[in-house]
Amino acid sequence: MLVVRHLEIFNQKVIMATATIVMSVLNEEYTEKTIDTVIENTPPGLIDEFIIVDDCSKVPVVIDKPNVRVIRNETREGLIRSRNIGAMNAKSSVIVSMDPHIKVASNWLPPVIERLTQKYNCIAVPLTRGLDAPNWIETTSAYAKTGWRWNLDFNWVPDDGTDIMPACAGHCFAFTKQWWDEIGGFDTGMYKWGCENIEFSLRTWLAGGSVEVVRDSVVAHWFKNKFNYEFDTSTLEQNKARIAEVWFDDYKSLFYQAIRKKPGSIKFGDISERLAIRDRIQKRPFQWFLDNFLPDLQGIEMLKNKYANSRIAILGAGPSLDHVTKGILNDFDAVIGVNYNALVFD
Repeated sequence: MLVVRHLEIFNQKVIMATATIVMSVLNEEYTEKTIDTVIENTPPGLIDEFIIVDDCSKVPVVIDKPNVRVIRNETREGLIRSRNIGAMNAKSSVIVSMDPHIKVASNWLPPVIERLTQKYNCIAVPLTRGLDAPNWIETTSAYAKTGWRWNLDFNWVPDDGTDIMPACAGHCFAFTKQWWDEIGGFDTGMYKWGCENIEFSLRTWLAGGSVEVVRDSVVAHWFKNKFNYEFDTSTLEQNKARIAEVWFDDYKSLFYQAIRKKPGSIKFGDISERLAIRDRIQKRPFQWFLDNFLPDLQGIEMLKNKYANSRIAILGAGPSLDHVTKGILNDFDAVIGVNYNALVFD
């Protein structure tokens, strides 16, 4: 049960929890501005504290504001492990993981807390707008839902009007401390940056929880052209492989096909702890996830089965489009367009 620490009337309902805002910071210039906008647009009494995990920024983070605690890592841990450090130190019933370049809309937090009060095993995700950070203004309409492809790249998916979605984006999402503890936090075997939001979402679904958009909550996020963390493709592939090896069951070969690597070619580290967590918490097989989110994933196996007896043309992103003419396409029974290079048929 969520700990009752504050009562706030919101849409005639009682909010029964308070939150800690966790930010991982590395050489960020808008951290304090993000804190200010959160304070200004949140009803009093709902935030216990801000935990700022300074991941060895060149200039140490110093923020002199009430209820702001800065934890500076002794060595650079990376975004994922820094988020774990922040969550471990949080004492609130609700934790909001937030990038330090976010502008929140008025009254953004009460509906998030309300959803988590109703569903402790849910990841609650606000709607997202784009943010022009230097001018601190929103730049796009709100996007609702996110998912991932077989290569485990994040993508926005069509909004079907329901609240459930395959995965949360990484810039702002909320969960209960009870659920985070129960299903094993973020994977500390992941390195630096990337895919922890996908792994945490998939694990939540397979452990019996849900990932849901909260439509009465809106934030604006600065989508950077360059990441503050330096990492190469192998680092991200290591993080992705850990997801596939732990959770994909008989479908892990599709991941390796999608990234054009052979199984066993990626050094993903020790996953024994994560496999033990899987054995302890899993209530739904990966097949259940595929059955429920196939329209978002568009998996290879579905396309193979659907077009097994057809002559098909697969149009991938990039050079293939330069060589396609109408006459060529007339020779096929079906044309499949994809926006990644992952579809490989035997």
